[in-house]
Amino acid sequence: MVIASLKNLIVEFGDRRVIDDVSVLCEEGAVIGLIGGNGAGKSTLLNVLADRLEHTAGERFLHPKTRIGYLLQNSGLSGGKTIIEELRSVVQEGLEAIEKLPHTQDPKEYARLQAIIDATDAYQIDVRIKTVLNGMGFGSYDLQMDVADLSGGEQTRLALCKLLIEQPNLLLLDEPTNHLDFKTLSWLENYINEYKGAVIVVSHDRFFLDRCVDEIWEMQEGHIECYKGNYTAFKEQKEIRVKEQMRLYEQQEKEVAKLTDYIDRNLVRASTSAMAKSRRKQLEKMELIEKPHTNERRLHLKFPVDQAGGNDVLQCRDLSVVVGEDHQLFEGLSLEMKKGEKIAIVGGNGTGKSTLLSVLMGEQEPISGKIRWGANIQRAFFRQATHFIDDEHTVLEELSALYPQMNYQQLRSLLAQVSFIGEEVELKVGTLSGGERARFQFAALMPLRCNTLLLDEPTNHLDLPAREEVERSIADFGGNLLVVSHDRYFLSKVPDRILKLTPNGLEELKTLEEYWQEPQEQPIAPPKEKKAPPSNYKSKEQRAQQAARRQAVSRIERELESIEQALAEKQAILDEGTADYKVLEDCCNEMEVLRTKQDELTEQWLLLQDD
Repeated sequence: MVIASLKNLIVEFGDRRVIDDVSVLCEEGAVIGLIGGNGAGKSTLLNVLADRLEHTAGERFLHPKTRIGYLLQNSGLSGGKTIIEELRSVVQEGLEAIEKLPHTQDPKEYARLQAIIDATDAYQIDVRIKTVLNGMGFGSYDLQMDVADLSGGEQTRLALCKLLIEQPNLLLLDEPTNHLDFKTLSWLENYINEYKGAVIVVSHDRFFLDRCVDEIWEMQEGHIECYKGNYTAFKEQKEIRVKEQMRLYEQQEKEVAKLTDYIDRNLVRASTSAMAKSRRKQLEKMELIEKPHTNERRLHLKFPVDQAGGNDVLQCRDLSVVVGEDHQLFEGLSLEMKKGEKIAIVGGNGTGKSTLLSVLMGEQEPISGKIRWGANIQRAFFRQATHFIDDEHTVLEELSALYPQMNYQQLRSLLAQVSFIGEEVELKVGTLSGGERARFQFAALMPLRCNTLLLDEPTNHLDLPAREEVERSIADFGGNLLVVSHDRYFLSKVPDRILKLTPNGLEELKTLEEYWQEPQEQPIAPPKEKKAPPSNYKSKEQRAQQAARRQAVSRIERELESIEQALAEKQAILDEGTADYKVLEDCCNEMEVLRTKQDELTEQWLLLQDD
């Protein structure tokens, strides 16, 4: 049974056609992965299906029994309700019917209330809530906590919980794997695999797409091509399809060139004019084959190495790191790295993976332990949070400030390798989206020609073609690699060693599955009230440090409040549904920058709480 379909769909923003004559259908029980580059129109398509956005032309069909549940990208829940109230509101009508049922004497009213209870499965609501909350990492949370007290990422996860409890028969999920750790990702994948309804999911997580979907819709230049199977099957089918289309295209181009040449030489000659006109009619009637899309704007990364360096790349002994005043991330950490090794570091949020890379780069000092880099080791660092010399610089100016010895043409050529083309080099770096910031960092890394790369989440914010190019270039890199990542597809392809960071140092994993399938502690929700300060004596210096910490907390909370207000204002612009595509694009980019800053401040706030 077809539960949703689009026929000859066209969506335009101003003079830009975002979706161009798309026809697709979703059958009951299908799990469809919607993929494509950033800006390809994936979220637009979901908004049309969810009836949140008007289409310019074409048809949208929903089966009368279709109930849609829609998780927007990075969408959370507003405050005012506790966690349990928010989740039980899904079947509020059924719960109210349960309360009325024992007091009802009218058989017709009794039957009506019973039908509501059955339809909402209200008797099982607490079991469903408990199952979903445990799976999504909320098992140890206080269910009486106000939703407003959760972080942005937690609110998004809770919004997903609410959808799963509601059990619509068509789930529309826009990047549902954001903010999920390995264990929660694994639970969500199993849940979707057992889900009875249909799912259309936008995701850049190739491992998730491999484990869950049975069909791929690829969006390119406003069109959709459909492929049966998971992501790996899609890659194989697309390669065959592109090769065949290119063969037919080149064959036809030769035929067109041959006909055109004959027409040009013979049309004006009396003896052959009739034959030339016949060939011209043949050419005019020919149905031209389009040249296949080959991602002409994809990244072209290469990390050359000037000198190989010694066999002993890195030695760490008994490394202990503290952040804030006294929050110890880990102690007794030891690590040896040999020439040519590619090592990945995994671990839960807040375990100190990014901090470890910063310490190894010499940007932070450990409280104890030794770090020794080998002879002729040259290091380059890709940061998860990009820092610019001047946010008011254009992309071209910022790169020129980093490499003043390069001329204009060299700078433009380097930026073109990371897909900053034409007027895009004049974008202010302070307004760049997360994906654009990552691309700029790669441009800044390539000229260094270092033999050792330290990379912190290098595939974050990138679309699938960009992720694959990063994966290819790093796999081809001839030096030494230390990378922090949660991209399971990347982790399964690139590193030859995987280490798990714990409070007691690094543990070597035999397989990646060993990490995400092992029992992990549930995150502990923040307390509803701050603990009272201890009554024991504190020195003047300690009291000054506490005062400074309180001031820092207060400043961060003000900044977070300001960011939340700015995000709400940007979301209001999106909800208005303006037809100006440039306004929508700028708004989305600004929101991504704000959310990155929000995540950084939230992490700082959490560290300051652990005193």
